[in-house]
Amino acid sequence: MNEQMMVANLLNDPRQVQFLEVKSEWFVSDVMKKIVQGVIDLKGDCQNMADLVEQLTENGSPIALEELESLKNVRGQEKYSFSAMAPYLHKEYVQKQLNMYMAKYQTEGRKKYLDVISSLTEEIKNINTSKDDGLLSSSIGEFEEKLYSEKSRSLKTFEDVDMMTGGGFRPGQLITIGARSGVGKTLVSLNLMMDILDRNKNIRADFFSLEMNKFELVDRILSRKKGINSLKLGDYTNLSSDEKATVMQGYKELMQEYDMALFGEEYDTLGAIKRKIKERAIPERYIAFLDYVGLVHVEGVNAAGDGGERIAINLITRELKLLASELEIPIVILAQLNRGLEYRQDKTPGLQDLKSSGSLEQDSSIVMFLSKDSEEENLMYLDIAKNRSGRRGRLKYNINYSFMDLGEYR
Repeated sequence: MNEQMMVANLLNDPRQVQFLEVKSEWFVSDVMKKIVQGVIDLKGDCQNMADLVEQLTENGSPIALEELESLKNVRGQEKYSFSAMAPYLHKEYVQKQLNMYMAKYQTEGRKKYLDVISSLTEEIKNINTSKDDGLLSSSIGEFEEKLYSEKSRSLKTFEDVDMMTGGGFRPGQLITIGARSGVGKTLVSLNLMMDILDRNKNIRADFFSLEMNKFELVDRILSRKKGINSLKLGDYTNLSSDEKATVMQGYKELMQEYDMALFGEEYDTLGAIKRKIKERAIPERYIAFLDYVGLVHVEGVNAAGDGGERIAINLITRELKLLASELEIPIVILAQLNRGLEYRQDKTPGLQDLKSSGSLEQDSSIVMFLSKDSEEENLMYLDIAKNRSGRRGRLKYNINYSFMDLGEYR
């Protein structure tokens, strides 16, 4: 962020500080810190640069009048609105503090740092980088445009899920799908992605797997799409010549008919995943799947340490929720459930079973759980346990592991 241009913009309208919570410590440049602090001390009441020079001298940070005038008149400063950019600068500063304390916690292991990390995490979540004045009159045009638009902002998913959610997944939503290991999280999420691609026009979808490579994901999709037993696709020498031709044709159809990308284990850090999503996202016409959240590495956090996994998942859900809102897209994350579920008499998953972090529940717009029936092998339950924009309840599906298919329960 260009601090010099921001401060130049401030010098042209010092009153901006009267309407902002701004601190000079957010700036990296010592000179910019001093100038901003001088404007803050004057409460933005600078009739001319001579007033600011006097204040800076009193602060023990004298800066020549000519230097301030030169900075004020720098070309292009009008593009760097101080009031608009200050929240982003605040966020960068808090993020650096957060990184520093996470590093201290990882090296020293002192639990006192956890409180600081928690406080900074909450602060960065509450920084509003696009402030609204709250007045209905300011938004009537935007509201009218949305109201009369013929273009749906929802992505259609499974038909019965759409009925529960009021039309499908929406921009800005973080959707969590939780299940115990081996239930079929990946199978369900791949079916969900393909249904979204089939039921919506001009949609782009990405699938990030930290357990499988690209071709393993392709095998699962082709097993469902071409009706070839998934066990055969585990080793292509099991396939007949005709089956190989069918699989090759299916691969080409995926390339030609769908705008999707499959990312394997090489995308194992939060930073890499976020960068790729930003690169490929199309507002309101894109969805990303992450399988699964517990395997994502957060730079600077040792998830194996005391409380480390909780910190990592807190950061992941917060960052992905902010990213979903920023890019106007839904993001689906898969999550493991606590083992204690297996030892309960009632094995219906609940929000309390989400592993390691309350942020999975707090940051998610929708939380769904998958579980299998104890008596009917092919019966899978999908429980919508949290839904900010619709109903909660249980749905039933027929699951076919041999052909990686999730279908209507009969």
